[in-house]
Amino acid sequence: PLWFFQRNQTKGLRKLTKAFKQSLTNNNLTVNQPEFWNNSYGIGVDDMQGKLIYIKLENDATREYVVDLSQIDKCSIQKKIQTSSSGKSGFNTIEALDLVLTRKNAEKQNDMLEFFNENEDRQLKGEEQIIEKWKKTIDGHIQKGKR
Repeated sequence: PLWFFQRNQTKGLRKLTKAFKQSLTNNNLTVNQPEFWNNSYGIGVDDMQGKLIYIKLENDATREYVVDLSQIDKCSIQKKIQTSSSGKSGFNTIEALDLVLTRKNAEKQNDMLEFFNENEDRQLKGEEQIIEKWKKTIDGHIQKGKR
């Protein structure tokens, strides 16, 4: 059973990296340090073009976003938290983590990039650190664009 689980994880990562590389080719992007997690998500920045690419594999479909960071005014993290109580104490459970890219043009819709969804993956596995890292990376690009 462990061998089968590891084999499926490797297969899932191969499928994700293949889809990510295809998206890079389709959009004429070059990413030096992409990041992949949960065999479903991939993200990276083309520093030369100032574009962010994000993909999420959903069953047989690939959801892809390519965002020109020069059009982004602000980057923030949105956490959806469920508060539960048990006896005298309460605890919080993170249900979802999204990176929100607020556009300079208020007429355009903001981009919400999912990093974690409890309905798809029951447990956090480092997504909080990953989303913080990418917020800092994107904030750096936004600041560079304001100079």
